[in-house]
Amino acid sequence: MAYQSSQFFAMNNNPDLKAVKAQLGSLYGINSMEIDPQTQSVLVVYDSSYLPFEQLNQGMAGLGYRSERL
Repeated sequence: MAYQSSQFFAMNNNPDLKAVKAQLGSLYGINSMEIDPQTQSVLVVYDSSYLPFEQLNQGMAGLGYRSERL
């Protein structure tokens, strides 16, 4: 297992946190997620051997989030 962490930040002022939770919950390889409504950010820990960063980043970008790899 190759766990990685990435943090995503909302690009607008009213992100759909339920959609984020649903999107991440449907992806195989997500180990955990922490959604912070105050900062409008999402911290994701995932197994990169199953879920490449590019796939995760593309899905989050579609929901209006930009990434910051940790």
